Amino acid sequence: MHAERINICVYRSKCKRYPILLRCEGMNKRRLLTSFKFALEGLIYAFKTQRNLQIHITIGFLVILVAFLLKVSLPEIIILLLTITLVIVCEIVNTAIELSLDVINGEKYHPLVKIIKDVVAASVLLSSINAVIVGSIIFVRYIGKIISKPR
Repeated sequence: MHAERINICVYRSKCKRYPILLRCEGMNKRRLLTSFKFALEGLIYAFKTQRNLQIHITIGFLVILVAFLLKVSLPEIIILLLTITLVIVCEIVNTAIELSLDVINGEKYHPLVKIIKDVVAASVLLSSINAVIVGSIIFVRYIGKIISKPR
């Protein structure tokens, strides 16, 4: 006879309807792997359906490739990776919020839904502008060395 695994979960909440899970003992690895599988499916869905995400990932890949070709320092490559990741995460969050609003609101127009979508899109815009600025600051020095090299 196998002993049943009992999950001991600790919740904290003032509201019984929406408790906050603090920790849960006895969670198995299969559930963890399943959550990674769902996250990967979400990433694949976003990549397949969102043109801007495809553009951001392609440009990010090219930036890292050029960084290696120009022999950019490791700390600067890490900064580039973090900056590129920020843009991609903003794009994915933008997609998730837009899809959620479309499900909730349906096909009808609502001015608040438009404002929410515009504000979330602004986060993608700002992170993209930041990425261009960070990339320019890092690459200017390396490109300047190539241009000023005597032939």
